[in-house]
Amino acid sequence: MKILFLGDIVGESGCLAVKKYLPEKILEKEIDFVIVNGENAAKEGTGITEEITNNLFDIGIDVITTGNHVWDQKETATHIEKENRLLRPENLTQVSPGKGFGIYKTKKSWIQKVGATTGDWVSDCSECYQGELIRDHLYDMEFIVFDGEGRKLYNTSTNTYPTPENASRKDLYNIRAIDVRLTFRSKKEFFRKDAPAGKPRFVKGLGDRSRLFTDKYLRDSIVVTVHTRNLGTR
Repeated sequence: MKILFLGDIVGESGCLAVKKYLPEKILEKEIDFVIVNGENAAKEGTGITEEITNNLFDIGIDVITTGNHVWDQKETATHIEKENRLLRPENLTQVSPGKGFGIYKTKKSWIQKVGATTGDWVSDCSECYQGELIRDHLYDMEFIVFDGEGRKLYNTSTNTYPTPENASRKDLYNIRAIDVRLTFRSKKEFFRKDAPAGKPRFVKGLGDRSRLFTDKYLRDSIVVTVHTRNLGTR
């Protein structure tokens, strides 16, 4: 698990810098959880407001810590009571508003029962959508089949995997596992700009296969391994 902790975000310029660079760094470095100190993020350089807090969460920050300037903006004492991801110092008196520590989940999980037309998310996430079919956001998929010893069932002579229509048809009965790669695309544009000319963004596929793209949408993949006793037709 990769955790990124950033020191003080100071003033408007600090917020703009984080907004500009952080989302792409999260993807580039495959960061799982982001913590920042935001006690000086307000425009004046001291304290933090509810609006700034929400803006920081929207760009991928998971938790905001503070210090001795936590109460410099009067609204914080009220907002921190309802926002568990904004923390005050733990060594303040126990009657102080808010909390000094927390336990957090890094990602949201999709729960969908077999046969159901849709599912639900188990916690809040700005990039997740409730009440929608997960297949609505499916961008690409890829399959690789394996035999009982974990070897790819791939015919190097014809450069094909077994299907009912080709010469490798007999290998359909030897399939014991399938790796399935599903790539999803964000519903809304994620990046501020298209990828620079000659430097496309990419989503890595199974093996050496990758997909390149230049638009502003975020794409990410999951890989599922399915084990089976037998697949194919006689």
